[in-house]
Parts: sequence; C-alpha cells; structure tokens
Amino acid sequence: MYEYYQTNYVQSGLDRSLFSQPTDEKTYHFIEYYKSGLWAFYLNQRILEATQGEKSIDDLSRYLYANYAGIGRPLTYEEIKEAVNIVAGTDLGDVWSRYAYGNEPLPLAPYFQDDDHDGLMNGLEAERHTNPESADSDGDGVDDSVEYATECIQVSLNPIYCTEVIPPDAKGNLPTPPAASIITNAPLSIMLDGISSDWPEISPLVTDPQESGPYDFAALYAFSDENYLYLRIDPYGYFSSDVPGQFTFDIVAHGESQLVFQAFTISNQPEEIHLAPISG
Repeated sequence: MYEYYQTNYVQSGLDRSLFSQPTDEKTYHFIEYYKSGLWAFYLNQRILEATQGEKSIDDLSRYLYANYAGIGRPLTYEEIKEAVNIVAGTDLGDVWSRYAYGNEPLPLAPYFQDDDHDGLMNGLEAERHTNPESADSDGDGVDDSVEYATECIQVSLNPIYCTEVIPPDAKGNLPTPPAASIITNAPLSIMLDGISSDWPEISPLVTDPQESGPYDFAALYAFSDENYLYLRIDPYGYFSSDVPGQFTFDIVAHGESQLVFQAFTISNQPEEIHLAPISG
C-alpha cells in the first residue's frame, strides 16, 4: 500500500489532505480508507519514537476508552489530539497540521526501508522492539523475520502474509508456508450478470454461518479460467440499496513472485470493482 500510495498519488500529484473532498470517486475512496490507514501507521511510529518504544497507538486507544467511554457523544479532534500528546509525552501537533490537515505527503520512507535486509521493514521492527540494524537482534541464531513469521502464523487470518517477509537466505528453522486455497479451473463461460446459474458446482472458499445485518454475505465462491478470475458473493436475502456497503478482498497470485492485490467496491456501487496492488 505504501508503494501504491507513492506511485499513484505522491508522484502523480494526486495526493490530498485527509480532510479534502476530491471530486474523483477513486481518489476520495483511497484518501478516506487507505491513506487514513497509512496516516495512523505514521502516528503509531511517532508515538513509538517519542516514548522509546514504550507506548504505541494501542495505549492511545486504552487512554481514550478509560477517559471517554460512555460520555454519549463523539470525541472532538481536539480531545483526540490532546490524548495523543499525553500518551506520547510530547507535542505531536505536526502529525495533524502537516500530514492530516495539510497537503504534505506522509514521510513514510524511513519506516519502509529494511536497513538490515532481514525481511522486516524498519517500522515493523520498531513495533516489535527488534533492532532494525541487526538481522538477529537477540543473537539466538534465528533471524528476526523467521521469529516474526512463526509468531504471526499462530494468530493471522491469512498466514501467507507472515511468510512473505522471510528472505531466501534467512537463518533458523523456517516455518512451513500454509497451503494456498485452490481455485477450481473450469471450462465454462460466465455471464457477468449477477446470476449464478451458469457457475460450476464448486465448494465455497468461505461461508458465514450467521446473518448479521445488511450487506452480510452467506458464501464467497471463486474460480479461474485461462483469462479471468471470477468472484461470486451469495448474500443473505439481498443487498439493500439503502445502506452504504463495501466489499474488500485480498487476492494472492502465485507465479515467479508472490503478488497481493486488493479488490474493492465503492459504497452502494458493488458492480464497480477496483483493483490495487498492495505488495510484490
């Protein structure tokens, strides 16, 4: 996502303030959902730096809950900024004035460098309290990336992300990458009409056993032919046109390298699909 932001928004001149209202729907969607996530990542890194790794955005969430839970109204930006400064123990007003309200590109490059070439970006090493200048921070003979992947696989909903960070020459007992979901190849032509009667008889990739409200899906199906990847969402009942909804999927393509794409829809426009590379 950092590379996508740099290439498609910073270098192209399309970067905007988080509080702007771009007229282009795609840019608006990116700024609202994805740049805001990158901004939160940057805020977390600044808190880590200000506290020598003792505090993070997790502590900010705990502080806000402890002091504002149950007040019966949304928090103001000023209250959130004050909480950030209290947790960080210093004034981080420039994170807001320059990079949230202002139009300056997020200065993320130092955090996405890998100074010790161990597969973990400097920013992730700061979060994990490992040394960004040493591939084996604790000197136990196992590289930081292998230790990260081993821990990550235990808790990740998509463990393939955990093993992508391991460089080929990493030292230690490498965890076995999880088997990828196999998409059935079927010699069948699909009409893109939202009707599933021409789909092959295949098992769903994932199901949701319980309905939880509008825009909840019951099952997700996918298969590929020589040219296309087909996705099908079976909803509980139907998707309401009155409630804004959005779907986002991570698509992992295997070949000479591993590429991860994110397919997402625009709220209330599920027929319009956008594809964005997020790693590779």
